Order: sequence, then structure tokens, then C-alpha cells
Amino acid sequence: MNQIETKQRQIEYILPHLRLEQLEMVLAFTEFVKKRTTSQSEDELLWSFVEREQAYRAEHPDEVFVVDSEEGLLAALDAAQ
Repeated sequence: MNQIETKQRQIEYILPHLRLEQLEMVLAFTEFVKKRTTSQSEDELLWSFVEREQAYRAEHPDEVFVVDSEEGLLAALDAAQ
């Protein structure tokens, strides 16, 4: 039996002995853990986009421009036309 199966059996043994309030807490905690795990995966995906953008900017500095105001953005857009 592997570790996952062992933990699952322990949980299955304990759950029937819990009161309703405790079961609600267990459910809330497992939903939190599941959401946090999903969020971490999403965070990793988003960070990979940031890293790719940073790498692109480093490789192509002449293709990237930064504006710091609305007027600067409008001027850059007008210049691009």
C-alpha cells in the first residue's frame, strides 16, 4: 500500500466518527486546500507569462517601448500609424 492509499484509509476511518460541525470544518478545509493548489498552478502559469515577456524584452529591446502617461501612449499610437 502506498502513502496516498494509507492516508485515504486513515481519513475514511476517522470521518464517520466526527460530529456534523467537525465534518463541516473538514469539508471547508479540503475545499480551501483544493482551491489553494489550483491557485498555485495558476500563479505558476501567470509567472511563466511574465518570465517569457521579460525574456522577449531582453532579446528585442528595440521592439519594446514604455509610456508613462496617456499622452505618451496617444503619441506613440499616432507615430505608429
